[in-house]
Formats: sequence, structure tokens, C-alpha cells
Amino acid sequence: MSKGHCVKCKSGFKNTKETVVKCCFCDGSVHTKCLEYDDEMLRIINSCKNVKYFCDNCLLYSDNLKSLSILIEKQDDCNRQLKQIMDSSNEIRSQLKQFKTSVDQNYDKLDLIKADVDSLLDKSTAKVKSEFDKSINVVKKEFSSLWTDVVKNKLEVVTNEVKSVKHTLDVSNDSKERENNMVIFNLKKSENAGKDRDVVMFILMSMTEDKLNDADILVITRQGHRRDGVLRPVIIKFSNAVSKMLTLKTSFRIKLLEGDLKNIRVSHDLSPEQRVELKSLLDTAKSKNVEDNDFLYRVRGSIGRWKIIKFPKVVTAQ
Repeated sequence: MSKGHCVKCKSGFKNTKETVVKCCFCDGSVHTKCLEYDDEMLRIINSCKNVKYFCDNCLLYSDNLKSLSILIEKQDDCNRQLKQIMDSSNEIRSQLKQFKTSVDQNYDKLDLIKADVDSLLDKSTAKVKSEFDKSINVVKKEFSSLWTDVVKNKLEVVTNEVKSVKHTLDVSNDSKERENNMVIFNLKKSENAGKDRDVVMFILMSMTEDKLNDADILVITRQGHRRDGVLRPVIIKFSNAVSKMLTLKTSFRIKLLEGDLKNIRVSHDLSPEQRVELKSLLDTAKSKNVEDNDFLYRVRGSIGRWKIIKFPKVVTAQ
């Protein structure tokens, strides 16, 4: 039996014999009787891997599907880059091994030459032998120095490439972890954590007109460590992107709240890199607004895909 309730009719599932269809994005379940599909359509949905069912809520917020696809594509691209680096690293190791073999062979030849000279020279040629030994030592030092430089340069290249790919993967994973999160700013601290959660749930229900339930909210917590005089933001982790977007789209109802609650503001949970990027775009748009009297400049777009859009100013007739 599917847990929860039907996404379409909102009623629960009464028994294990009820037939349901799951949304491939939010894992929400829908009664087959609510879909009004015939038996052949239901058979195709349940049996064909390349046929996916999306519930009405997920279709309303298809931008989130696009964002998720972009994150997956970025991660796949990072994996391909990492494989190329590993292949390059293996090739470098093979070349270094060949180079070391060549160096070892030269060492062996030098040792043979030295042995031949030792057998031919007598005590009267000790000075010549000494000079020859010095030459051999110089050659060995040159080989050793060359070997060290080659290894060091190759390893630095590989290390830098691996660090770059790891950073890209870390940023991508961090963004994915935050995609269902929302942040509330300027919310005063309650006396205890339980009351803090009650206040947040009251705000969310007021904004969405009671369209959320407890299952839609996974975690409510304050961000960062406690510090005197610092009002920490509240992080809300939703169970799905649909509930998060529904809440953000109804944020205009904050003004209808009473007391200090009307001073709160809500936002996506952005990573440090995303906050820097967004601030830069906002600063640029602000500068353009000052310089241009004919257009308004605003930052628009989904998370990580922002861009500056300009709108003509509407001049009110006198």
C-alpha cells in the first residue's frame, strides 16, 4: 500500500488492493480512478521504462525538472572530465616508467665504462681516473635533476586538474542538497525549539492557505552557531520541490501577517558561490538603473541561471 495521500483527490489509500500510479519526480501517488485513464494506458505507464508519469503539481513547476536535468548533465560532464584526467594520468605514468628505464640503462652503461677504465688505468693514471669519476658524477646529477623536474611538473598538472574537477563536483552536489531548501530571515528566536517550529509552521500554513501538511516539511532548524545579538536564519527542508515553490510563490501573503512576522522575508537556500554570483548581477543591474533613464534592469531566471533583463520605463502622463 502506498503511504501518504492521493496527489489529485487528496484522500488517503484505504487498502493494499487499490491501484495507484507514482509520479517519477516527487514520488507522489495517484489513484488510477482519479486519472480517468483506460486499462491500455495504465498498462503502458506501468510496463514501459521510457514512459514516465508526472503529476499535475510537478508539471506546474517544470522549471525544477529542467534545473535537475542541468545538474545531472553537469555531474555527468564532470565524471567524463575525471575519466579523461585518469586516462591522462595513466599515460603519464607509462611515459615516466619508460623514462626511468632509459635512465637506469644509462646508469648501467656508465657503471660499465667506469669498470673498464678502472681495469685499464694503473696507478700512474690516477689523476685521469679521478677526473673521469667527476664527469660521471656530473652526468648522474644531470639525469637525476631532469628526472625530478619531469615528475614534479607532470604531478602538478594532474593534481591541479583533479582539484578543479573535485571543486566542480562539490559545488554541484552542494547545490543539489539545497534545491528543496528555503530560508526565512528576520524571524525572532522563540523560547524553545518546539515553539520555534510551531511559529514556522504557522507562517507556512498562512502563506499557502493550509495547502501543506507535516509530511511536506522534513527539517526546520536555525542556521549556524548561537551568538549573542545575532538573529540566525531559519532553514526549512521540504520533502519535494513542488511544496517549496508553492510556498515561495505565495510569499506576498507575508504582508498579511501580524506583528513582527510581517517583517520576515524568504529566499532560496543558495550556496556561497551562488550568493556571490547573484550579488554581482544585482550590483550590475543597480548601476545600470542609475545610468539609464529609459529602462529598468532586473535580475531574473532560475537558480544558477540568472541574467539581467531590461524593461522600458512606463512614463505616466501628466
